[in-house]
Amino acid sequence: MRAYYLTGFGLVAIAAAALTWTGLNREDALSPIFPIFIVIVGAVAVFGRLQRHLTPVQRTIAALVITLLFGINYRFLNPISIRMVGSLIGNSRWLIITQFCCALMVMQLFFTLHRSQTVNIGLLGLTAVLTAGMSLSESRAYVFYGMFGISYMGGCFFLCVLSHRNERPVGKAVRRVRWVLIAMTVFFILISGYVGGGVWYRHSSALDEWLLQVRASRLLSRFLNPKRQNKEVGFTDEVRLDSMTKMRKGDNRDAIALRVFADQQPGYLRANVLDHYENNRWDNSLSGGEELFPLETVPPDFILPGKDKVYLLTFLVTSASVLDIWPDPDLGADIFSTLDAVALEVRLDQTNDGGVYLNLFNEPKVAGLRGSVNYLLARSRLQEAMPQSIPQTLSEVVDEACLQLPQDISPQVKDLATKVFANCNTTASRHNAVVDYFHQNYTYNLGIQVPDERDPLDYFLLEKPAAHCEYFASGAVILLRLAGVPARMATGFVVAEKHPILDCWIARNAHAHAWVEAWDADKSCWVTLEPTPPGGQPDTAPRNRMDGYWDALMFRLQQLRVALYRDGIKGVLWWLMRLIAAMVVWLVTSMPGWIIIAVILMFCWRRYRRRLREAQAQSVTWQVQQLRRLLFRMDRRLKKHQLSRRPSETLHTFAQRLLATPNRLKYPQTIAQWYRHWTQLRYKPNPSSADIDELRQCLKLSKN
Repeated sequence: MRAYYLTGFGLVAIAAAALTWTGLNREDALSPIFPIFIVIVGAVAVFGRLQRHLTPVQRTIAALVITLLFGINYRFLNPISIRMVGSLIGNSRWLIITQFCCALMVMQLFFTLHRSQTVNIGLLGLTAVLTAGMSLSESRAYVFYGMFGISYMGGCFFLCVLSHRNERPVGKAVRRVRWVLIAMTVFFILISGYVGGGVWYRHSSALDEWLLQVRASRLLSRFLNPKRQNKEVGFTDEVRLDSMTKMRKGDNRDAIALRVFADQQPGYLRANVLDHYENNRWDNSLSGGEELFPLETVPPDFILPGKDKVYLLTFLVTSASVLDIWPDPDLGADIFSTLDAVALEVRLDQTNDGGVYLNLFNEPKVAGLRGSVNYLLARSRLQEAMPQSIPQTLSEVVDEACLQLPQDISPQVKDLATKVFANCNTTASRHNAVVDYFHQNYTYNLGIQVPDERDPLDYFLLEKPAAHCEYFASGAVILLRLAGVPARMATGFVVAEKHPILDCWIARNAHAHAWVEAWDADKSCWVTLEPTPPGGQPDTAPRNRMDGYWDALMFRLQQLRVALYRDGIKGVLWWLMRLIAAMVVWLVTSMPGWIIIAVILMFCWRRYRRRLREAQAQSVTWQVQQLRRLLFRMDRRLKKHQLSRRPSETLHTFAQRLLATPNRLKYPQTIAQWYRHWTQLRYKPNPSSADIDELRQCLKLSKN
C-alpha cells in the first residue's frame, strides 16, 4: 500500500511538473506557485499518512466543493492572465483544466486508496498532461509530449500493476510471463508516445481547425474564448459594414455589456471614432494625441471624488454630471465616453505600464486597464436638442481627415448630395437635411443583400434598400463630406434602458450602434446625428424582471472582485456594508421585499408561538423542582463511590445495578429503594409535601 501511495504521488508530481514546464515555456509565462503548492500538499498527504476513509457520497461532496471553488476562482478572481487567440491549440485557458485535474488528484491522496481509484488518478493525470500540452504551440507541444506524456503513461501502467499485485499467489513461471508482458507494454508505451507526439506535431493545425468547426466543440470554444464574440464585432480600430450586425444578431445579444449609474439617461457612449472609409471598411487614419497626466491633488469641490487617478479631458465647466460606468468583464478594456466628457477618473492595472492619452478626436484611450474595473466620467450638462461637445477649435489635420472622400465614389452619389442639401445655407440645416432624408426615404433591416458587382455603399445610397445602422451612418458621413461638412462615424452603445432591479442604466449587446458626429461651424463644436430610422435604433424597452435579479447578483459579485482588487480586505468590508444597505433599501421599498418581510415576520411569529406552547407544556411545579434537587444530591453522593448513572440507564435499572454491587455501598438496598420511591413520586399526578419530606428523610438516613 505504501508503494501504491508513492506511485500516486509520483503521478501528481509529473502532472505538476508538466504544468510548471508549460507555464514557463509560454509567451505569457505563468507563475509556478500553484504546481509547487500541489506537490507540497500531496507530499503532506502521503508522507504524513493523513488518509481518511470516506464513503462514496462524501468523496463526491469533496469533489463538488473543489469544483465550486475552482469555478469561483476562474469566473471572478481570474487566476490566469488570458491571452486572446483565435484557436483552441495554444490557448492559456487549457491550464485552468490542468490545475483543476491536479487538485482532484491530490484530493485522491487524502482518501484510503483502493483499486477503483486507480482509474480516477490515471484519467485525471492523463487529462492534466493532455490539456497542458494543448496550451502550447505546435513545436513546443511535441517536446512536451516527449518529456511528460510518455513518463506519465508509464506511471499509470505501474500504478495498475501495483493495484493487482496481491490478488492471489502465483508461481515463478507466471511471474516471469507477467514481467515479460510488463516490459513489452512499457516498450509499446514509449514507441506509441513518441509516434503520437510526431503525429500531433504534423497535424495540429488541421486538428485545431476541425475542432473549431465541430458543433459539439462550440461550448468548449466559448469557454476558451468567451471574449472572442465581442472583440470581433465593432469595437476595434477597423470596422466593416456588418460589424454591428454580428453583435446585435448573435446568440449573446441580450447579454448586458455596460452598467451606467447616472442621474440622467447617458445616451450615446462611443467606443471608437473612425474617419477613413475605403473598401467597405472604416478605420482611423490619424495617430497620436495628447498624453494626459493625473491631477496631483483633487480639489474638495471637484466633480469627481478623486479616489483613483483623475485626468482632465478639457477645461472644466461649473455644471457637470457623473457617469459611473461598469463594463462587463467579457467586453474588454475599452473606454466608453461621451462626446461632451470633461474629466475621467480611472484606476490602471498596476502590473502594466499603462497610461492615458487623448487622441485627435478628443476620445480618451487607456493602456493597462482591467476589463472589469469601473471608471467615472464627468460630462457637461448642456441642455441642447442634440448631444454636443464642449466648444473647441477644429484643427486642420482633423478637418482634412473628416472631409476625405473615397477614391471610387460615383458621380451619382455626388448628384444625390447636391439634391439633399439644396437650399441649405447653414451647417445646422445641412445636419437636419441629411437626417430627414434617411428617415423619410429609407427603411431599416438588420442585414442587406448587395449584388456582387455593386459597391455596397453606392448600392445603398442609390437603390435605397433596407439596411442597418452602419450603412446609414456611412452614407450620412459621405453625403455631409460632399457638402463640405466635416463628419466622422462613431461606434459604441446607446444606453437608454433602465435596469429593472439596480438603480442604473444598461446597454446590451443588442444596443450596439453606429452614428454620426458632425462639425457645427456656427457653435464651434461636434454634434451627434442619428440618420438611422426610428425602427432601427436600439430597442430599450424593459426586459424580464427575473433576469434582472440574476444580473444584479452577478453585478454584486463583480463589485466584490473590484473591491478586492482595489482595497483588499478593507474594500471587501465596505462592499459588504453597501450590500447590506442596498438589501435593506430593496426590502423596504419594493413589493417583493414587502412579501419577504411579511413571510419572515409570519415565520418568526409562528416559531414564537410554538416555543411559547412548548414552554407552557414543559413548565414544572414546585414539587417537581424539589424532586429534581433531591435526585441531583443523591447522584452526586454516589459519584464519590464511583457509581454514576449512564445516559441511557433508567432509575429502576440503576437500582438493580446498585444491588449487584453491594460492596461499594453501606446500605445498597435502602438506596435502591430510594430510587424506586423517587420514580413513583415523580410520575404521581400531585405528590404531597409529606411524600417529599419522607424522601428527604430517607436521603439523610442513607448518608449516615
